[in-house]
Amino acid sequence: LVDEDGLLPADYTVFAKRWYAGRIKKAEVVSELQAQIERGLSCGLEITHVDSHQHLHVLPGIADIVLDLCSAFGIKKIRMPQEGWFWRGGFNSTAGRLIGREGLSFCSALAKMKARQARFVYPQHFFGMLAGGNLNEFLVGEIIRNLPDGVSEIMTHPGMDAESLEKTFSWQYHWEDELQAFLSEKNKCLLEQKKVTLINFGGL
Repeated sequence: LVDEDGLLPADYTVFAKRWYAGRIKKAEVVSELQAQIERGLSCGLEITHVDSHQHLHVLPGIADIVLDLCSAFGIKKIRMPQEGWFWRGGFNSTAGRLIGREGLSFCSALAKMKARQARFVYPQHFFGMLAGGNLNEFLVGEIIRNLPDGVSEIMTHPGMDAESLEKTFSWQYHWEDELQAFLSEKNKCLLEQKKVTLINFGGL
């Protein structure tokens, strides 16, 4: 699971290749994820739900481990990043982003079947995958205007200092635009018009 320096893979594709090539022991993944949950609890955190960087928790094989651990610790809420197959929301996506979104949504669909059987709770709808890092006032407005009935999660990456963030991350995300999209008075008015109630995972 870790390299000779004791570090986890820096890139999710490296992890996935090692995992599916059988080069990572399941017991090590279980041990690491259990340690992370226990660390959170030991700090006095009330864990509202489980998710993961780059959504690794929905990968086939990993999802089983995550669901088992969550059940053992009494955590019954989880993120399921399955965006609608045909959702574009006004965003002009590259083919690579579209393929990545469809692949992740497929993994999430598989994980959802197991989560339902284990009586986990998660938002029924998910937005912000295809346009991840590129949301702006218009795109967030389109999501709000098209919200289906039920609970929806919008994934976002807001930031207040793009210059500093760009020195750390090479993702070319529009951090400040995403922040302003959710502070937008126009979008706040849309929420009121559509009678949308804002919650977090704790209120799910």
